[in-house]
Amino acid sequence: MVVGNDKLASFDDLFGITPDTKSAQMISVDKIVPSSRNPFKVEENSEMDQLVASIRENGILMPLILRATDDSDTYDLIAGHRRLFAAKLAGLTEVPADIREMTDEEADIIMVDTNLNREHISFSEKAFAYKMKYEAIKKKVGRKTKCGANCRRNGCFSTNNQ
Repeated sequence: MVVGNDKLASFDDLFGITPDTKSAQMISVDKIVPSSRNPFKVEENSEMDQLVASIRENGILMPLILRATDDSDTYDLIAGHRRLFAAKLAGLTEVPADIREMTDEEADIIMVDTNLNREHISFSEKAFAYKMKYEAIKKKVGRKTKCGANCRRNGCFSTNNQ
C-alpha cells in the first residue's frame, strides 16, 4: 500500500518472513516435539472434533511453524499445537511446516501472537501468555532490570546512592 510517497511495510516485511520461510515442507509428525514453553492447553472437545473433520476434508491449510532442536532429527513446535494434535487424530503422518531459525524470545512472541486470536482462551492462559510475551520482548531489547521506572524515580541508577 502506498500513501503519498511513503510505502507501508507489508506483513511479511514487518515479521521477517522471507521467501525461504514461505515454502512449507512436509515433516513427519513423529519428528515434531510440542514446545514445553507453550502456555496454551490443547483440549479434545467439540472444537477439536471440528478441526479434525476439517483437516480430513481439506488438509492443513496453514503450515505449522517449527524450529530445529539441538537433536538434528527433531523439531520444536512453535505454532500449530492444535493443528498437530488434530492431524494426529485425523491419521496424518506428515504435516506442512515452515522451519525457521529463531531465538527463544522470538519463538515465545510468535507462539503467543498466533494463539491470542483464538475464541476460547481462559483468562489465566491469556494472562500468562501476555506475561510471557512481555518477558520475551524485554529480553529481546536488552532490558535487564525489573524495577524500570521505579529505579529511575527512586535514584537506583544514581552514582550517589548510599
